[in-house]
Amino acid sequence: MSNKLYIVIDVQNDFVSGSLGSPWAVATTEKIAKFLESVKDNPETVGIWATRDTHCDENTKDPFFGINVSEFEVYENTLEGQKLPVRHCIMNTEGWEIVPSVAKFVKADKIFDKPTFMSEWLGRIVLTHARANAVNLSQCIDEIVLMGFCTSICVISNALNLRGLMPNTKITVMEDLCADVSPESHIAACTVLRNCQIEVNVPTFAELDTRILELTSVRPSDEEIEKVVFGMLNSPKYNFRDEKRIDKNSKFKSDCMFDSLDEVEFLMEIEEKFAISISDEEAMEVETVGDAIKLISSKKN
Repeated sequence: MSNKLYIVIDVQNDFVSGSLGSPWAVATTEKIAKFLESVKDNPETVGIWATRDTHCDENTKDPFFGINVSEFEVYENTLEGQKLPVRHCIMNTEGWEIVPSVAKFVKADKIFDKPTFMSEWLGRIVLTHARANAVNLSQCIDEIVLMGFCTSICVISNALNLRGLMPNTKITVMEDLCADVSPESHIAACTVLRNCQIEVNVPTFAELDTRILELTSVRPSDEEIEKVVFGMLNSPKYNFRDEKRIDKNSKFKSDCMFDSLDEVEFLMEIEEKFAISISDEEAMEVETVGDAIKLISSKKN
């Protein structure tokens, strides 16, 4: 019997249906939940742990002192915030929470919050657990198995940290239970992982394109479509509204304050996120948020 510790990396609402979400992540989350259901009661499962990407805004309270965090901790003022100016996973928001279908498999004390890509604390706890249970046959760790988002950022960072801390332990990344910002970066990350003696499948571009197409061709629910669209509208990239409430009847130009370029960029991002193609004629018919949602829904049928 080979004892396995499963670690789920950043399967949070913002990475699935929120500001940085994608149909690829939505479909992969469903696969992760089914996989965890299949292993949760296995005798060789040492545990199911998770990381949670954690950032701050101006209203985030320091958990120890109960006061607002310093201006240097606000997401936009961090290096990541400057390189990726899209607020996400703000502590104590819905986007920060682990997706419920996955969260139910992880105990609260086995969730590791991290302000950046790699969790140093996760690595230390895994190493401590391994050393403390080296001769405990039921709790020793023979293999560490990782899955989650994003392959080329947080998954690879934590996998390589664990590889450095535990050079003789088998580490596996379940590539088909990961999603990334693009197929190219996913394949590149898998190649680096394999070069560092981590067990991982490295798909070809054709194989990965086919898989993503099969995953995303499954029609998302109208609720899932709405979550992604409103997540995009509430991101700093498109939110010019000064807190004005937006609903499905809101017009892009008058209510969302979009100019022509904003509309083009928004529809192009919709094409990428939902793996659809929108013609110029169809784009001209999209005047409201509801129009965009209906168009996406019709193409995913």
